[in-house]
Amino acid sequence: MSLVACSSGTASKTETTVCTYKEGDDEIRVTVKPDGEKIKTVDYEMITKSDEFKDVKEEEVAAFEKTMQDKMKDAEGLTVGVKVKDGAMILTLSMDIAKISEFPSLMQGTDFTVDQLKSATVKEFVKELEEEGATCK
Repeated sequence: MSLVACSSGTASKTETTVCTYKEGDDEIRVTVKPDGEKIKTVDYEMITKSDEFKDVKEEEVAAFEKTMQDKMKDAEGLTVGVKVKDGAMILTLSMDIAKISEFPSLMQGTDFTVDQLKSATVKEFVKELEEEGATCK
């Protein structure tokens, strides 16, 4: 699984950039929030649509969310959330770049290391990721 975000390069340094792309049947939405020229946070949403999610009970969603949180409880600077809406499951991973010390196993396929992400400017980060084909607004 790759982590993708991008920008047209014309956004100001304080604007949030939102990019989307498809990975199989899933839609991926990445929101990059800057702190000056550096990356402050990256919010990664994976949206999976399926008929099987139409009848999912809140208790099942809460149990799955707890399981995901337990798997990532030692990952400092990372929060995870799960919700089901309109027949889609939305898994959200939020990373505080200054605090994160390692990527969770779910995101090991990213092209950036944690150190690279911490030192990259937003412009560098989004330029590199734009080449992976995301559509940004």
